[in-house]
Amino acid sequence: MRKFYTFVICLTALLCGLTNRAWGDDLLIDGSSTVGNIPITATWTDTEGTKSQSVYLTTDLSEMAGKNITSIRYYANTNLTWSSGGTKKTPTFQISLAEVDATSLSGFLSPSFTTVYTGKPESGTKELFFDFSDSPFYYSGSKNLLVQVYVSVGEGYQSSVSFYAVYRSGASYYHYSSTNSTSPYLPKTTFTYEARGRRMF
Repeated sequence: MRKFYTFVICLTALLCGLTNRAWGDDLLIDGSSTVGNIPITATWTDTEGTKSQSVYLTTDLSEMAGKNITSIRYYANTNLTWSSGGTKKTPTFQISLAEVDATSLSGFLSPSFTTVYTGKPESGTKELFFDFSDSPFYYSGSKNLLVQVYVSVGEGYQSSVSFYAVYRSGASYYHYSSTNSTSPYLPKTTFTYEARGRRMF
């Protein structure tokens, strides 16, 4: 009987560890406008180098100060079904984060980025979701947060899609093809975060 209770206690601890690994608190930067170029120009994701940068101010992120950011989620106005030539092909995205002093963007910044995600996000939903809970980014909260979304392997693209955003003068800068431009919008974003050292393994 004692062995059984010991097993139950150990199993409970293991499940709690898994739960702590997956759970976190959410911070939403909301917006109801729709734009076509941030967080990414979806019609050009079949081309390597398509990218954007967006700067989030400390005043928006105060509750994440001193925490680990574990995922980022963006919101489209239609299901994201990347394809090329009639075949489903999802591009490979690279997500990089950095803390910066800049409060607006008139060009791309080149800080010491931490790349937290490289991979193909799930398709067929209205959310562009990047989970990097295995390599979280510690946000000190002392500076603004710069998020770069970059197509590292161009494959499929998505036509006729926009992303929800909120108006913020100079908040983003984007590139596709030969176009480089400032965007007066910040993408609607959900950051998931957790206390540093929270996970059990």
